[in-house]
Order: sequence, then C-alpha cells, then structure tokens
Amino acid sequence: MKPAFVLALALFALSLPASAAAAPEVSSSVQAPAADSNPDPIFLGPKPYCWIVEGTTCSPLGSTTPCTDACSNPLSCTCRSYIYYNETIFYWDCMEAC
Repeated sequence: MKPAFVLALALFALSLPASAAAAPEVSSSVQAPAADSNPDPIFLGPKPYCWIVEGTTCSPLGSTTPCTDACSNPLSCTCRSYIYYNETIFYWDCMEAC
C-alpha cells in the first residue's frame, strides 16, 4: 500500500467527528448461526470489491472480511495496524487482486 494513501486515510479518519466513528448497536436478540453449520465465510454471498474495502478502518486487529476483485476472484482483507503520532490506526489490507 502506498504511504501517501495511508497517510491521507489516517488524516481523514482523524478529521471525522466522534459520532461518525461510532459503530451501530446490534440487537442482542439476534443470534449467530452455529460455527459448524456455516462454511468458510470468504466464499459466501455477494462481497464488496477489494479496492473499496482497502485502507478503510477496521476492528479488531487480525479479523478478516471477504472481498472480490475485478476478475470476480474471492479474496479477503485482514485488519492490520500501524502507529501514527502515538495513535494506533487500524485499516483493511487486502490480498493482491488480478
């Protein structure tokens, strides 16, 4: 990933108000399916394009999310971090696309 792009994303994230960064609340009545009934999530359902996900904020560190490249290949992005002026920035780092 290009350092200028990462720097621009970090500066943009810092300029957002705190309310924009808050995650929506999830109802506690919704239950996730059993782990053994769900195959690898990287190959399920429609996935966003990797270039849309790349560099956006994520959480927690090490988590993954599925994405698709322009050739419709199923790929994934991993939540990584770096330190910028004593602040840890979390971002999606996606697999290389076609």
